[in-house]
Amino acid sequence: MSSYDLLEAVYDEPAHRPVTRRYVIASVPRSGSTLLAEGLMAAGLGVPAEYFDLDATVPKLAARWGVSDMDAYLERLYGLRSRNGVFGLKIHWHQLVFVVNEALGRDRNADLAYEHARRVLEHFIPDPVYVRIRRRDLDRQTVSHFVASGTGRWVDTGSGGERPSLPPYDFEHLERIRAYLTLCEAAWDRYFELAGLSPHTVTYEDLVSDYQATVSAVASHLGGDGGPVPPPRLRRQASDATEEMVARYRAERRRHAPVPA
Repeated sequence: MSSYDLLEAVYDEPAHRPVTRRYVIASVPRSGSTLLAEGLMAAGLGVPAEYFDLDATVPKLAARWGVSDMDAYLERLYGLRSRNGVFGLKIHWHQLVFVVNEALGRDRNADLAYEHARRVLEHFIPDPVYVRIRRRDLDRQTVSHFVASGTGRWVDTGSGGERPSLPPYDFEHLERIRAYLTLCEAAWDRYFELAGLSPHTVTYEDLVSDYQATVSAVASHLGGDGGPVPPPRLRRQASDATEEMVARYRAERRRHAPVPA
């Protein structure tokens, strides 16, 4: 399993100025959110990461920082993970559900009212600017999630050695992932609709086709200086083998499609 170094202590930096701007990258897995977050960090806009991942990030950072409650955790987040007065958060829909339910003292998988989700999130991250990232090609996104979850390699910074073999093809598993991704995107749609918000929206396809221009546009929206953005350090994880799996998945979905009456 690859380790994402952005959570390591080398990225803990005492804030030199108060946090005056906050933003939230609203995402679902395999949408390009990490690539976007890395670009915004390179542009000097905080150190955005999945800080409300209760299963990985929160235990890791809380243990290193010696904190045991959310208030202390948030204080350390703002104190060590902001840059230039900017704090950024990347959060998938399921992570929002889990952290809000835990904050409300509920089972993390309990149904969640949208107004509760926004109230708790914006209590943790007051007055945020929202950025939404989506992926047009749901087939490739589904396969990407299937491969990442099967290999444990969610991020590739080029330092993890040889790429692992793909997991065996499993159409039913792929369909479950597709349904999950679709549900999460619909939940974000409803969240913003009920809140009356229109987040700045980016697509994965635009991000990878013109990385510098796309990141610069988001950075400008967030109040950045619009300066040049260095090339990404993340390595593209798609391969000929994953493209073959995408083609097989698409063909099987067509075979399973209902015949028009």
